[in-house]
Amino acid sequence: MAVAAFVLAGSCGAASEKGADPARVIAAFKRAGIPVGEVVIFTAATDPNHLLGRPHLYTAKIAWADKRHPKERTDFGTIEFFSSAADLEARETYVESTEKNDPLLKQYVYVDDLALMRLSFKLTPSQAAEYQVVLAKVEAQIA
Repeated sequence: MAVAAFVLAGSCGAASEKGADPARVIAAFKRAGIPVGEVVIFTAATDPNHLLGRPHLYTAKIAWADKRHPKERTDFGTIEFFSSAADLEARETYVESTEKNDPLLKQYVYVDDLALMRLSFKLTPSQAAEYQVVLAKVEAQIA
């Protein structure tokens, strides 16, 4: 089954109501030397979870591959952007409860301002921390 989505090329992307522009975050990862591969910026029509833009859920979503793991898909890392802390906290609670019930779904989960970032456990802790540091800087510039 083919999934249509926007693949990042340049600086296009939809910004969330309050928070980072997904394309800006990816550009910051690349400027920091993180080997980001293919990037997908989802729309309400292409979000595989069908949650983008729904009430009390995320307002923007991106996913990407990491070139250190070339056989992995573009959902190696993902960030969901929210318009309120309450909405983000509800999603974070859901993600963490899902992980507890299925250890195969274990991933790094980072929250910064109104962004929820999830990264594959195939990254080392120091590799995951690279993403966390850059996301924090981008979100701090916007807040």
